[in-house]
Amino acid sequence: MSAAPLHSGFLTHKRMMFAWLALLLVLAVAAAWYWQEMLPPSAVDLGFSYGLGTLALVIMLWLTWFGVRKRSYAKGAGRLKAWLSAHVYLGLSLVFLVPLHGGFTIAPDIHGIAYVLVLVTVFTGLFGVAFYGFYPRRVTANREGLTFDAMLKRIAEIDIELRGLSTQLSEAANNIVRREAESGRIGGGVGILFARPINKARRARQALLRLNLDSDAGNRAAALLESKAAVVDRLQRDIQMRSRLRAWLLLHVPLSLATLAAVIAHAAGMLMFGLGSV
Repeated sequence: MSAAPLHSGFLTHKRMMFAWLALLLVLAVAAAWYWQEMLPPSAVDLGFSYGLGTLALVIMLWLTWFGVRKRSYAKGAGRLKAWLSAHVYLGLSLVFLVPLHGGFTIAPDIHGIAYVLVLVTVFTGLFGVAFYGFYPRRVTANREGLTFDAMLKRIAEIDIELRGLSTQLSEAANNIVRREAESGRIGGGVGILFARPINKARRARQALLRLNLDSDAGNRAAALLESKAAVVDRLQRDIQMRSRLRAWLLLHVPLSLATLAAVIAHAAGMLMFGLGSV
């Protein structure tokens, strides 16, 4: 199953049902906060300090579980799209629920640390929304029906033909063609996250054309290098987009776990030492 059907339209899934549910949850809590003076202090402490804190913790546990749940692609793209939509909007609701839980007081303690981690995690999550709404379709369009392995195979076939042509070329042209045919590096390490590396196949073609070759072998070699450059471009775009998605996961998932750990530590401190202790 491709990524594009799974991630397309998840923000508007079922007419933005989960966005409305998250908004109603935030509005209900905000209304309760606004009218808290009409409630007895014990009810306020119980509702906002313990009740809302527990609700936020349950939401975070559920959001973390999504990381496991989303790998069960066999369950169906529709259900996973619903989970992803709920994940986004419930995650955003924490930006408002957590400060309401703390009485809009962010102190340099475990509660403050937890809230900062919540903000950073949600912020990186918004980048993930942009990535997963943009890149899966781009990856599919970039491949034009070819798999990653098929593109690698095409490059290997071109290199084999270039080696066969190299003996029919001049010494200078032979060196250019063989050097390019024997260079097997595709990608650019960590740097490909920020910029695609120079396409050496296209550079080799330009060097070959500067020799002003006028032979069938020379023209064929130039055409093959142009074909290889096109496939290399496609491969490098594919690697760059998928690498950015992986890099985002490597940032977002540890942040999510750190946030959950901080919240659990805060909750444990509250239960063991009482309100206002942590």
